[in-house]
Amino acid sequence: MRSIRDLFILLLIFGGIWAFFSYFPIVPDKDYFQIPIEKEEQIGDLIYEYELEENPNFVIVENQILDSTFELITQQLILSIDEPLFSYEFIVVASEQLNAFTIPGGRIFIYTGLLKSAENAEEVAAVIAHELGHAEGRHVMNKLAKEIGLSVILSDDGFVLGQISKTLGSSKFDRIQERKADDFGLKLMEDAGIDPRHFGSFMLKIKELEAMDTDVFEIVNSHPSSEKRSRRALNYPLPEDFEEREIDIDWTAFIAELDSITAL
Repeated sequence: MRSIRDLFILLLIFGGIWAFFSYFPIVPDKDYFQIPIEKEEQIGDLIYEYELEENPNFVIVENQILDSTFELITQQLILSIDEPLFSYEFIVVASEQLNAFTIPGGRIFIYTGLLKSAENAEEVAAVIAHELGHAEGRHVMNKLAKEIGLSVILSDDGFVLGQISKTLGSSKFDRIQERKADDFGLKLMEDAGIDPRHFGSFMLKIKELEAMDTDVFEIVNSHPSSEKRSRRALNYPLPEDFEEREIDIDWTAFIAELDSITAL
């Protein structure tokens, strides 16, 4: 009887340890402070060049209408950040995957599949606000520091670029980083006059669509969603005097233009 009780106690102890390290990363977030902003921007430039040269599936969509549309969406967000860390660049990638991701130095990529799944510009702004939370929190550099090591990241050895790119594409942000990016993004949307509930509704939509074709829903892997996170956004407490400033974009015309480009 005593042995069963002791075994039960041990299971509780190990369960507690497992839960602790699941929610609290072993490497503290302060590691990225050892990486200067200029170095992060340099790493981002090298990764971008590497992807353009070595990845045949990494196709950038260049179009004046797309650029002007994204300027309207992103300007409303960027102007609401007090002293942004980077001069942000937003790039559209031709892919049916539902994905958006950030690389070091302030480049944020949005896939055409994600754009086509959005009902309006505000839903896209919600995803971008979340990505800005990762960038401003320097979560990408912290993730690389944990998985590759600071000494490797800070070296000037171009050989490691492939490994860095693979790490960015295959690993997830931890729960704390996702929570911080959520918090940042929701508050940024409020400050920008965009209803934060757009983030919750869009994530719920992706969660429902995920079961239909898991091959195209990369955002689910790189940014793990959950009903709890979605509901938290939907229940975001807005002040009584909040008034949403609609993003002045004809979204139907924008998607039609996007379809015409990607069909070529």
